[in-house]
Amino acid sequence: MCRSMIIALTFLTRIPIKINFTYDEKDLGRTSRYFPLVGLIIGLLVAGVAYVFGGIDRQLGAVAAILTGVILTGGLHLDGFMDTADGIFSARKRDKMLEIMKDSRVGAHGVTAAISIFLIKFVSYQMVLESLEAFWVIPMAFIISRWTMVFAILYFPGARKQGLGQIFIENRCRWDFPLATFFVFIPVILYCYWLTLIPLVLTMLVCWLVCRSLVKILGGLTGDTYGALAELSETVFILLFMVIKIMYPLTENILLSIFG
Repeated sequence: MCRSMIIALTFLTRIPIKINFTYDEKDLGRTSRYFPLVGLIIGLLVAGVAYVFGGIDRQLGAVAAILTGVILTGGLHLDGFMDTADGIFSARKRDKMLEIMKDSRVGAHGVTAAISIFLIKFVSYQMVLESLEAFWVIPMAFIISRWTMVFAILYFPGARKQGLGQIFIENRCRWDFPLATFFVFIPVILYCYWLTLIPLVLTMLVCWLVCRSLVKILGGLTGDTYGALAELSETVFILLFMVIKIMYPLTENILLSIFG
């Protein structure tokens, strides 16, 4: 576990770690079950930065949190999100879409998508910083976003015969998702905040619908779409959690007034 966890950490982050062993593509492909744990590490660091700078100003805290996430991951998932947007919104044939996604250059659709998700994150992080009791949602969002990647790897086909995404598909195991799910529910159980299950289920539903749509459009998923899924689910979960948290007392009061 320790070896695979270190490999996953070096792959998904830019955290400097000294490795005293060698590994190949097969070893890398077997690390997906530990993605949620890597997400926990990233999320705790992002939450820490957001807390420190958010104490000065909420907007500053939100910006610092967003930049920390990009720096820690080296923009890996953001790059995938932009490449996916460039391909999907190009309105070309499937092969051309995949070719555009493979291009290292970023187009107008990718830039627009990045700006859009940054704005949503900016608002979402400010909502979190206004309610410190919900602060733990930041690490949880990073855990769940990496969990959705494992889900996509295990249950959806690949669009290419070669590539980074195919490495994980070829080495996937049926136990990857159950183990990743176990890592997700540990903090939910420890914190005993069961309201988390609502945005969690809704986020997974959104990811399932996105994956189905991508498979229909591209014929399968790629490494870029996994990154896009991580960015999307991270943002969707935080936003849904905060909206539900705000709406829940209002809904409870309405129900009590009607049936109380």
